[in-house]
Amino acid sequence: MNEKLKWVILAAVFLGIGFLAGRFLFVENGKPRVRTNQRIDMSEIRNKSNYKFINPLLECDNSSASGLHYQHGFEEVLQGYIATTIKNGSASEISVYYRDLNNGPWIGIGYNKPFSPASLLKVPVMIAALKKAELDKSLMKEKFELSPSPDMELLKSNISDEVIQVGHKYTYENLIFRMMAYSDNYAMGMLKTIVGEQLLADVWTDLGLMVPTSETSPDFLTVKEYSSFFRVLYNATYLSKEYSEIGLKIMSNCTFDAGLQKGLPDSIQLSNKFGERGLADSNLKQLHDCGIVYAPNSPYLLCVMTRGVDWNTQATIIAEISQKVYAAHTQGK
Repeated sequence: MNEKLKWVILAAVFLGIGFLAGRFLFVENGKPRVRTNQRIDMSEIRNKSNYKFINPLLECDNSSASGLHYQHGFEEVLQGYIATTIKNGSASEISVYYRDLNNGPWIGIGYNKPFSPASLLKVPVMIAALKKAELDKSLMKEKFELSPSPDMELLKSNISDEVIQVGHKYTYENLIFRMMAYSDNYAMGMLKTIVGEQLLADVWTDLGLMVPTSETSPDFLTVKEYSSFFRVLYNATYLSKEYSEIGLKIMSNCTFDAGLQKGLPDSIQLSNKFGERGLADSNLKQLHDCGIVYAPNSPYLLCVMTRGVDWNTQATIIAEISQKVYAAHTQGK
């Protein structure tokens, strides 16, 4: 073989490798990522059980086909809706993260944009509180009393009138319930004091996330990063199966129903948490809703974060995205 022909063949081989890599990988922030609309040969072995809200993960195996479900055009439909919604001024930014919890394929649109999580931060507080209860099972029934403090007005929630009262005693379990169901900031404040800073920080570091501090920018968490909290609950990989189940069951009582819940059929169970943030010196508002949708035999995770100027409009956007995702996810199943 002459030298020129050898180099031509080598060039063709490298071009072929590059083409195949491009089919399955793209580079983001200098790191290769699997394209969201490609089939991934991975199967998950899960613990068969009678749990309602969790599906414990035992092992992942990438040696055989997983039969992942992906609706053709699913991502394009979402991208089109988001582009139109932003163009008409209903929102300035929208991020979406979807993940099929049976097999793991995911779709992310604007998933690296940071937002202010606001009350979404109650989920890692709940996880830390349940982790503490794992170490002392009697804690769930122990009673605590809310004491008055100078910053109580700052902690007051605008979402619900269901808040704990000064001088009243509440069980640890009830504080967790009120924090998640009613987004009660007083309950969250009490739980953070009981749990302690170290355990709260451990939840973040154990999941490979930056621990928020008073110096952290308000906009610091993405939809993809936030999804980690739901995934470890569903997979029961951080808390025990018992306490993961307790956590998601409590979250199924969330009273905010104008977002993800509104886009679902009435019969579909949802374990979710919402968050909203507004600034006194700006008309810009953030509204988010993230949760696990228990579609029949096919649960999935959906997280939507938005920026806009009207919470009602943003809630409608989240509901419409939820409706579109549910329709695409369940089509043909």
